[in-house]
Amino acid sequence: MERTNFKFDFTKAGLPLIKLLVDGKIYANHRCTRDGSISIDCELKDGKHVIEIVHYGKNYSTDADTHFELQKLYINEVDIKQELFNFIQYPDIPPWDNWHVDNHPLEWKNNLYLGHNGKLVYNKFITPSIPWFHERFSNIHQPQGMRSDEEFLQEMKKDFANETDR
Repeated sequence: MERTNFKFDFTKAGLPLIKLLVDGKIYANHRCTRDGSISIDCELKDGKHVIEIVHYGKNYSTDADTHFELQKLYINEVDIKQELFNFIQYPDIPPWDNWHVDNHPLEWKNNLYLGHNGKLVYNKFITPSIPWFHERFSNIHQPQGMRSDEEFLQEMKKDFANETDR
C-alpha cells in the first residue's frame, strides 16, 4: 500500500458540483464556490489506478455558464504537467446536441474544460509511484540507499530490538 496525495488546482464559473474518485471510490464531493484546489489522500494497493473528476448536476437551462476546468494536478506534491493532457473527457451531452454517433460515448482528448456534465479520466497512474515518475519525468530521483517501505521498517525494528548496549 502506498499513501498518495492528489491535489487538483482548478478554475470555475458558477457553482459546479465535482466528485473526485480513485478506482471508483469517492474521495471528495465538492461544490466549487471559488477558484482553488482540492486535496485528497488515498491508500493505494500496488498496480494501475483510475483517477476521475466528475462534473454533475448541471441544469443546461439554468446553469448555462457553469463549468470546471482542471489547471494542474499534483501527485505527492509533484506537478505532473504534460501528463495532465492524457486525461480523456467523457462529456454527458444533452440529446438535443447532435454530437452522439450511433450511441457511442464521446471521447475528447486534451480537453480539461468540463462545461457539460461529464468526467475527466486518467488511467495511467501506477503504484508504487517512484517507477511511474521515473518513466514520465527525467528529473525525479530517489536518493541512493534510501528505503521506506514497510518490509524495510520491520527489518530495522527487529535489528534495533536485537541490539544490545555495548
